[in-house]
Amino acid sequence: MERLQRGLREFVSGFCRPFILIVFMADGRAVAEGERKTFLSHGPGAAAAAMGEAVTADPEDVTAIYYNPAGLVNQPGAVHAEYTPVFDGGRYNFLGVHYPSRMGSFGFGIIQFAVDGIEGRQFIGDPPSSLSATQTAWYLPYAYGWKSLSLGAALKVVDMNLAGNKGAGVGMDGGAIYHTDLNDWGPFERPTLSFGTSVKNLLEPSYTLVTRGGSPSVVRSEDGTQNRPSKWSTTG
Repeated sequence: MERLQRGLREFVSGFCRPFILIVFMADGRAVAEGERKTFLSHGPGAAAAAMGEAVTADPEDVTAIYYNPAGLVNQPGAVHAEYTPVFDGGRYNFLGVHYPSRMGSFGFGIIQFAVDGIEGRQFIGDPPSSLSATQTAWYLPYAYGWKSLSLGAALKVVDMNLAGNKGAGVGMDGGAIYHTDLNDWGPFERPTLSFGTSVKNLLEPSYTLVTRGGSPSVVRSEDGTQNRPSKWSTTG
């Protein structure tokens, strides 16, 4: 029996990352009925998508810039680029850079959703013109770890260019991760228990879309709604 347990432990340690995962999601925002999804409703990264984006407590790559900036602590320096074609000629792009140092973890990130070839007409009966729409979020994250606690924040600028109507706003996300090593448990050797929380729109970006003629259009938040509360995500 002891031999079987040792063999199982070696298998788990060699082929599976030993950790205990207890996942729960908490969303502290009040969602209006019929609220639409936007380009920042979902984050980048194939690994995060495979886990249903439940990676707040353990983001394993540079996509932590979006999911939880505190997750940059203890990660190696890296550059991550992603291009995803979507329906109707759209594209979803992500670029993330992480630079660890003794003073903390620094980074830079871009998330962009763009669509070209949109048919537009000024008046009914006019020949169609080709329009484009671009939504971009620029991130400047910083994270610092102390013992078992990691704290992080990401300053972000959300930029919109909707067929020549432009606007930009400044916001901020924040997050924290606590992890501790446990004793050997069954086939798991030195499992790690992690808890994480992140707050989207800790500082909510807002902007005024300005038309080509220079007149203001409408005031919107980063997610296309007005007076939207922060979004909380927690995993453990």
